[in-house]
Formats: sequence, C-alpha cells, structure tokens
Amino acid sequence: MNITLKPSDSCENSGSDRKLNIEGCELFVYKKQKYSKEERHPTYSVAISASIGSSKVSIVRHGYIMSKAGRVPMLNRSMVECALEHFPRELELASLDVKEVRKALYLLRDEACLSSIDENGDELKHTVESLGDVDDIDPALLMEKAKSRLRPFRLAINDLIRFVSNEYAASKSPKEECYVDGEKIPRKFFLSDVFNNIEDYMAFPLPKKPFIYGKEIVEYSDYRELKLLKKNGTKGFLFYYYALGYGLSATRLSKFSLVTEDKHRNNMLFSWSTSQLSSIVSHAFCVDKEATRQILNEQGLPVPAGRAFEPKDITSALEYAELIGYPVVCKPLNGSKGEGVVVNIKKKEELLAAIKTLERSVYKDSDFIVEKYIKGKDYRIVVVGNEVKGALCRELASVTGDGIHSTAELMLAKHAWRMKNPHFIERSAFIEEDSAFGNINDFSIDLLRVPELNEHVVFGTSCNLSQGADSVDVLDELHPSIKEAAVKATEAIPGLRYCGVDILIEDHTKDIASQSAAIIELNAKAAIGNCEYPMFGKPREVVKSIFTTVAEDFGIDIPKVFNEGSCKVVCEVKGSIDKKEYIRWAYRSARQLGVDLKIKELNSPKIHIEIEGSVKVVSMMATRLVVGPKSSRPYSVKTRLIA
Repeated sequence: MNITLKPSDSCENSGSDRKLNIEGCELFVYKKQKYSKEERHPTYSVAISASIGSSKVSIVRHGYIMSKAGRVPMLNRSMVECALEHFPRELELASLDVKEVRKALYLLRDEACLSSIDENGDELKHTVESLGDVDDIDPALLMEKAKSRLRPFRLAINDLIRFVSNEYAASKSPKEECYVDGEKIPRKFFLSDVFNNIEDYMAFPLPKKPFIYGKEIVEYSDYRELKLLKKNGTKGFLFYYYALGYGLSATRLSKFSLVTEDKHRNNMLFSWSTSQLSSIVSHAFCVDKEATRQILNEQGLPVPAGRAFEPKDITSALEYAELIGYPVVCKPLNGSKGEGVVVNIKKKEELLAAIKTLERSVYKDSDFIVEKYIKGKDYRIVVVGNEVKGALCRELASVTGDGIHSTAELMLAKHAWRMKNPHFIERSAFIEEDSAFGNINDFSIDLLRVPELNEHVVFGTSCNLSQGADSVDVLDELHPSIKEAAVKATEAIPGLRYCGVDILIEDHTKDIASQSAAIIELNAKAAIGNCEYPMFGKPREVVKSIFTTVAEDFGIDIPKVFNEGSCKVVCEVKGSIDKKEYIRWAYRSARQLGVDLKIKELNSPKIHIEIEGSVKVVSMMATRLVVGPKSSRPYSVKTRLIA
C-alpha cells in the first residue's frame, strides 16, 4: 500500500481520537469472464469502511481467484461473506501505536475467520487433500486454509492498520480517502469503473432502508434460514410448510416437486408454482399470447390492438406498426419472465432494433407480436379460484436521492436490500447486456451524480421482477372493478383456476372503465413467491389460498385450523447417498436452522431421520434433505408427522 509506516506514539490523542469505528464492509462480485494469462481481472472485491476521529477511509482489495466457470469460487465467496458480516464494530484503542492497532484488528480478523470456518467448515475440510478422515484435520491447518481463501479480506485489514497508525502521525486535519489495492483513488471513480461489471453486491450492515411512495422496504425475519434453501428454494418450501401445518404426509421428489397425502390416501400434486388448479390445456392457451388476446377480446375485456408475425415477416410487422400507430411493443409469442420484451417503441428504426434483439435471444426462431403500447403502470393480479388474493404494482427499478450519496451508491444500497428478500435469493438485479431491456433506447445514467433530496431516479427499463423491477403490494387499494376484470379474464380460459393477470392501468384505485387499461398477458404458472415476499407493502398468503383451494376442489381432508406451532416428523430419505457425509451434513443443517435431529435407522438403503421444531423450520429442513451435500443424490424424501 502506498502509505509509509511512521511512529505515532509522539502524538497525544484524546479518547474520541482513539475510537476506531469499522462502519461497514462490502462485497462486490463480478460477472463471468474468460481466463487470460496476459491480463488478470478481479472476480470480486472486498471493501472496508472505517472512521477515526474526523477522518474516514475506504479500503478496497481485489480478489483474482477464478473457478472453471469464470467466477469467484462459491466457497471463497461464502467465506468472505461470513467474515465481512462479523467484522464491523467500534473499537476503543489503547493508543495509535502500530503494534496496538495491529493487535486489536488482528484479534477481530481472527474472530471473523473463526466465524467463517464455523459456517463453512465441512466444505473447507473437503478441500484439504490426502488427509484421510476429515474429522481428524488439525484446526491450525484449517485456519491456514481459511486465511488463504480470505486473502483479500486480510490484506484490506493490513491496509487499514497502516492508515490508522499513520493518520495522527502525519496530520489531524479531517480527510476522506479511498485506497484500491494500495493506490489512492477517489471512491466514486472506483465505483464508476467497476459498476457495469458487477453481478452481485452485499453490504454489512445493511444501509438505511429505502422507501417507495411512503412504503418502507420489508425486512423478512426468516431470510437467514430461507437462504440455506438456495435459489428458488421458497417455491418448494412453501407448499411443504402448508402440508405439514395441515397435518398431511408429504413426499418431496425434488427441490420443487411435492406430493401430499391425507389420511384417506388422497393426493395433491405441486411443482414449482403449478398445481391441479390449472389444466394442461389452460396452460397452453396462456402461453399463446395471440390466442389469449382473442379470447379476452371476445369477452369484452380491454386488450391492446396487436397481432403475431413469423420471424421472417418483418416487412408485414413494420406495416402493421404504421397501421395501429406508434408507440408499440414487440415481444416473443411464447416468452416468459419479460425476456425479449421491448416497450414504448416510437419509430420504425427502433422496431427493427427490437426485432434484432429477439434474433439474438433464445426466441430467435419464435413468432413475435407487435401490439399497441398502452400507457400505464404494470400490475400483476393473482387470482385463486374465483377470488383475487394478491396484487402487485411492478415499478421500474429506481432510487430516491438523499442529497449525500451518488446514484451508484444508492443503486447498490437498493440492491443490497433487494437481495435480502427471500424471493430474490441468488437472483441479482444486475442484468447482462442482451437480457430484456424493456426499452431499446440507450438508458444512460450519471453514476457519479448526487441526486437531490427526495429526487426520484429511474434506472430500470423492464417492469418484470426477474429483470430488476420493484414489487409493491396494492391489494388493499385495488378498485373492485379491476378485481372483477381479473377474475373474468381467468374464467375466460377453460380449466384455469390459478392465474397471474398482467394488466397495464393508469391508477389502480380508480374504476377500470374510466381510464386507459389493457390486459396484456395471463400466466398460468405465475410465481408464487412475489406476493408472499413483496419488496414493499404487506405480504399475502397466496400459497395458503392455492393449497386450501386445491384441497376443496379435489376433496382432500384437511383440518380447519392450521398448526403454526411445533411438530415432530420422521423423514425417509432414498437415493444414492454417502451416508457418513450425508449425516454430518444433516446435523450441520439442523444446527443452522435450529431444529432437533436424530438418525433413527441406517442399516437399510434408506435413512430415517427424526426432526422436531417449529412447523416452519421443520419444513425448511425437510426441503433441505432432498438437496443434500455434493457427495449424495437423494431422489425422494417422504415426511410423516408423528407428533
């Protein structure tokens, strides 16, 4: 680092001057890259922000280790996350002598390393080669392996020691500095340089909560436990939770597929967000957006003017756009998750560019739709049976200025909170260049500008949650006429009893007939987690409504009262299983989730595991069992209540 050590014991420091406040830590994870011998690029960066007296410093260290996938290895990332989470705190230093500073910060460093080992010990042990039984590994050797994987974190601490030790030896004048790999660089330039390469970002502790329209972002108390279920884990867990809470046996066939059974051996089937509520035929109709539009139009429901075209029929598409008038929307006929959708196209050249975007996507051989652009906000109305059970406004991603932080800093803070939402676990809001933009025009943002207090800065270009939009619950404010239209649209498709109705409308509190509005899509496999875990507003128990409606429709015997307390279950695990490693992993998972676990039988090809705890965490643990450690491949977990 470009700071020369100088003795500091000649300086007289007040008590407040000796308080070192480690205000926060950050982890920047960068996008996939190709290996190059000629030029190394970081796969991640660690940042530590601290203050002492009236001076502040941000220390950044890059990490260059790369997996075969071109990213930071998952174990390194997990260990760094854990270490950074445990590092921030305030220290009262005996003096600013370099030895005292080093002693205090090294103690903190080792505590963070031990926390990281505790959370990632099993995985770390298996990286130690040729040592026989992993249970016999020397703790000192394990610490050395951990330090190796935490090298950028340790280097950043060394940089911080040098800064603190020199701060009062050189000058007591207030300053705010940033060092990146030892070079003094303004923090805003560092952020500007790496921003477009960021794939994920975490901050410890979380920054101040963002608001939208007076609603505070929701903080979910069970996030830490749900994070153990990995990406899309909530989709499998939620149905498991309601099965056990209603006293049913359940067999998990994968992370997402579940079969429940009542005492009469009647079954209910769930996979992802799909259930028996919607038929295969209704799914097919919903996927075909052109067929959907025609059916809804015949029912007198508002739909945008539009039609489908074959991939090579570009001339006809351009002529049709002129006929209905710009602005228009271009999207794949059978697309999903907002991929390939371009909105608010205002001229021929933009439409051609949008079609070219489709040609680069997975929908290059698919028919596409050109339809009239309808002005209004994007809403997802969730219908279960014949009732509206959830309603979200899907806002373009945005930040609100505080007059202090730059646009880049506000965007990162927003993302850090977003990634603490269970629905977005491992689903970064940073998107690749050829993902769905929502608007084909260049959408440039001055990342270094500091927005004024309460200034609303929109940086998203797609209203799809998979593309970074914000979800805001509006169910209690939704006008009855909009609910009626959503139910009528669902009932228009034979066999459709669960649907996410996507509608564009100017004001969700007003009558649908009094404003510009259009139903643009019906989704028979609408994600179940977005209403359960909205970013802003009140969570809604949509999955409970699906579960009880399926039970009612198919004569499944469930009690009237749902058990939110505790339960005891026995799980029968089948599959290709390394029993010793699987049991070690299961005990560790149980400790992380806070459930009691006992191994009941090991002599057969199956493993019988008894779990006791709250219904919620038992459901999480049972969901984890079908995933297992890397050495095992469970193919089913049958769960039966015993208390």
